[in-house]
Amino acid sequence: MNNEIMIDTIRYDFKTIFPHSWIIVHDNVGITRNMITITFGLVDPGELQAGILANDPMYHTFLLLPCSTGFAANINMSGISVQTTDLQHSFDTVKTPFRKVSGDHATMIRTFQRLFNQLHDLIQEHDSNIYRRKAYLNKYFED
Repeated sequence: MNNEIMIDTIRYDFKTIFPHSWIIVHDNVGITRNMITITFGLVDPGELQAGILANDPMYHTFLLLPCSTGFAANINMSGISVQTTDLQHSFDTVKTPFRKVSGDHATMIRTFQRLFNQLHDLIQEHDSNIYRRKAYLNKYFED
């Protein structure tokens, strides 16, 4: 398996679980090292406050860096933004269950399949408590 097949599979798996959401995957070739970046969110960017991707309540960014076993998947930004009762903060974050994983293409695909399923469950669990939930269409939260 090559990077392109892995990337297409990760995109497909994400869109299967979150059909109305967005995902951006880049296979970056750099001077010192190659890496794959995976960024995704729940709400269409056109519906986000000021159109800023980082305003998405499920904004996540991952880096897949080359290592001896294939790739090491590192989480860069993650969490689900939920309402808070704390007056000093505008929202709280529900932590995304993810630990650094190393392995080949198949390992990365399984890792992201598991992550997408866990995120789906977290979204369902916190549906009514998502930060700015009333501003977003219901289609993002339906099964």
